[in-house]
Amino acid sequence: MKQLSAALFDAMVEDHERSTGPWEIEWIVLPQISTLTVSTLEHTLALLEGLEVHADVMKRNLDITNGAIVSEAVMMGLGKKIGRQVAHDLVYDICRKMALDPSVSFVDRLMDDKAVKSSGMSRDDIKPLCEPGNYIGLSKEMISRVIGRNEGAGGTQTEDYCIT
Repeated sequence: MKQLSAALFDAMVEDHERSTGPWEIEWIVLPQISTLTVSTLEHTLALLEGLEVHADVMKRNLDITNGAIVSEAVMMGLGKKIGRQVAHDLVYDICRKMALDPSVSFVDRLMDDKAVKSSGMSRDDIKPLCEPGNYIGLSKEMISRVIGRNEGAGGTQTEDYCIT
């Protein structure tokens, strides 16, 4: 598909009075792109129709990291207090330690760190950052768009599709 798109871009370069040659590429490429797009959509639909969501298993998998899965959210939250690069290095070091010894939670390791203590952030500030359910970005809005429903118009609540 990438090569076909490149061919179309090349065909956009117009010779004098759009002579034969480059534009004929469109005759070959456009049907191929259309066929591949339809095929991709059909395969995607087949995959989605067979999709089974097991929220309990998803939650269990998230918990395996003992909170470190949301290290980026923690880094960004800490970055506002101690600087982004310092927060990045700190969170990176804590995650490396957790890989060697996962018995201590991410929150506890953060709260034991001098830089976190001096940042003025409390356990109550850090703990929500370590909750995957609080770090879902625009996923609810995206789900609403995909399923074609609007919560305000009596559609299905997107919480049914998100882990909280």
